[in-house]
This record gives sequence, C-alpha cells and structure tokens, in this order.
Amino acid sequence: TGFGVYACLILSFLLICGHALGGQRAIMRVDKVQALMILVALAVMLAWLTARNPDWIHLVRFEAINEKFPAEKLRYFLVVVGANYLVCPMLFGRFLSARDEKSAVSGGLIGALGIAVCAAFITAVGLACKGLIPADTAQDAVLTTVLADVMPAWMHTVVSFALISAVVSSADSCLVTAATVCSNDLFKTRSPAVARSYVIAFGVAGAAISLWGKGIIGFLLMAYDIFACGVVAPCFVGLLIFPFRRIDGRLACAAMLAGGVLGAAAALTGNSIYNYIGMSVSGLLALACSRKRCKTIVSIS
Repeated sequence: TGFGVYACLILSFLLICGHALGGQRAIMRVDKVQALMILVALAVMLAWLTARNPDWIHLVRFEAINEKFPAEKLRYFLVVVGANYLVCPMLFGRFLSARDEKSAVSGGLIGALGIAVCAAFITAVGLACKGLIPADTAQDAVLTTVLADVMPAWMHTVVSFALISAVVSSADSCLVTAATVCSNDLFKTRSPAVARSYVIAFGVAGAAISLWGKGIIGFLLMAYDIFACGVVAPCFVGLLIFPFRRIDGRLACAAMLAGGVLGAAAALTGNSIYNYIGMSVSGLLALACSRKRCKTIVSIS
C-alpha cells in the first residue's frame, strides 16, 4: 500500500541517519532498551492470547518432523540457517567491541539465552494464534493479522513498538557490520567518513530491496542461503586452520563467489541441494588455497 511504502522510506531514512552518526557504541546502548521492549511485549501478548485462547497449550505436540515440517526442512534449518549463527560477522563485531574478554563471554551467554527466550515466546505466540485467525494466513503476516483483527488497540500499540524495535535492532547491526567490513577490511581505511558513506549506501540499497514486495521471511531465507554458502564455509575453514595455515585473500574471494552463486541458485529455485553443494565447494576451495605462510589473511570480522 501507499502508506506502507511511505512508512518504509521514513523508517529507512531515520535508520540510516542514526546509524551513520552513532556507530556501534550508540547501537549497543539502544539495543538494550529494544531487547527489553521486545521481551515485555511478547510476554504481554502471550498472556493476553492465552487468556483468550487457553486451549492452545493442550494442542501443542513436540515433534522433530511431521507432514508440514519434513526431514529435509529440518536439515535445512540445522545446517544452512544454523550456520549463519555459527559464523556471523555481526556477532564477531559485538565480541570485538566488548570491553574485555570477560565482558565478551558474559555478553555471549546472555545473548544466547535471550535468543532462546525470544524464540520460545515467538513460537508460543504463533501457537496461541491458532483458531483466532484464518488458517491460510501467511507466515510473516500472523502477528500483524492478530494485531489488526483480534487484539485491542492498546495491545496493537505495545506490540507494534516491539516489532519496530526488532526491525531496527537487526537493521542497525547489518548496516554497521557491512560498512565496517567494507571500509576496514576490503578498502583498508579507518576513516569514519568512509564508513558512514557505506552505511548510507547499504541503507539505500536495503530500502530499495524492501520495496520489492517479497515477505520478510522470504528475504531472510534468501540471505541465509547466499551467506551460508558464500561466506560461512570459507570463514569456518579459516577459523579451524588458523594459526597453522592461512588463506590467500584473492583465492578465498573466488571460493566465496563460487559458493555465493550456488547459494543464490538455491534461493531462486527453492532447491536446497544447491545449498549443500555451495557450502561444500566454497569450503573445499578455501581449504585447497590455504598455505602455511601467507601475508594476506581473509578478515572475518
């Protein structure tokens, strides 16, 4: 809709300006408030839905696979999606920004616990919506449909702030990480002006892609496919062999490109076999081009 387009453009403008000026330190301070807002809103939403639809608890069945979630999909989420959390520049950026090693370890543990709690809340909220909205509602439209059609206006406001916080929290990490990698690692400059220019460039590109019309889950899985095949496998190999062997930078880029192309093929065709081939190809190429002594190192931060 026209309103949605304008809202997306306004939010993108605010995000780009805020992240270009604030940087990693400002983002981490704001993320604390955003995380709290998300947890509180999800808890309130779950409590309200449970009071409205208490029978959902008795309908829950714990199954690893079923007709709607076959073994292939489980394997995809464990290998491809899970790999994005095993080797993640955004997580590395947070660890490297920590005050000391103790802070990094405690922050990682708190973050992992927070992800688990949020995931449990989100799953429970989705299950509690069963029977309250049409069964054919799109996956990425469940929360918005419940807010618009089932919940009272005050709940709509509370949860909307939480959803915006979730979007902002993810967007800021992506923008700053991408800008840092480009300025520090690819073009070897620590100029704040250059980093800010990359934040603006990536922000504008992200806003343009968001207007494509594809659902947020579709975009997310597409990014997972390309990133897992093109970046995760070579970086994971680099972590395993360091410091005994090092990967030549230009050859590693070729491995990433080969894996990324196969990941894009998986995203466009929906055939996950390209994911596993892409991860294997990029990882093996990275291992093959590793040497005992090399002055050029691929940065994973």
